Amino acid sequence: FAFDGCHELEAVTLPAGLKVLDSWSFEGCSGLEEIYIPETVETIGFGPFASCSGLTTIEISEENPYYCVDEAGVLFNKEMTELIQCPTGFRGVYTVPAGVTKIRDDSFYRCELEGITFPEGLKVIGSEAFAWTEIGGEIVIPVTVEEIQFRAFYQAIVSSIAIWNPDCEIGWDALYFGAIVYGYPGSQAETETLYPATFIGHLPLNGVCYICGASMDTEGECGYDARWELVYEEKGPTLYIRGTGDM
Repeated sequence: FAFDGCHELEAVTLPAGLKVLDSWSFEGCSGLEEIYIPETVETIGFGPFASCSGLTTIEISEENPYYCVDEAGVLFNKEMTELIQCPTGFRGVYTVPAGVTKIRDDSFYRCELEGITFPEGLKVIGSEAFAWTEIGGEIVIPVTVEEIQFRAFYQAIVSSIAIWNPDCEIGWDALYFGAIVYGYPGSQAETETLYPATFIGHLPLNGVCYICGASMDTEGECGYDARWELVYEEKGPTLYIRGTGDM
């Protein structure tokens, strides 16, 4: 919390020789627009720039052997397997790169996104990673995700979240928001869904039949004399389409 709430800061260049950037070092510095991290920084804590609503640029020395940023300015470890911090001022749809296995605690805390896509291979979504975050639209959690930690989506603004892995471990208050949670009946996606969120015991396929565009639930008729049914099997949900219509 070294510079917590210093609203007048607009740009920061961290000095060469600095080795540790502590958790929440610049939290709430709403006027901060850009920050430079030198090659000597070896350790970065959780959410160093959380709630910096004006921050659009995180720059890091190319000589830093531990950390890097992508084209959107999102901070990663050098191997790009762990997403550390999205600049809170980022706007738009963000696609988490393939190869990322962990989204760190507080990484999108209070961001305002237009959407987000997670890659297959992602395993962990950290504590408060999307707490109080405006995401917009639907979120699909890949089947590879094994753990959604404490308050990961606490008070997030999102229309729905679909959790594909029936064995995914879900932390306390991770699904506390006013939206829909789709998942497997009896899974932690159901038991950890807290009011005002609503659990629905099936997974959507983009909400419509891909043949005729009819709204989908778990079974029904589509417009070309065909019936469809979404069946839950050990390998995952399967959509069966039967009939004499034009398929």
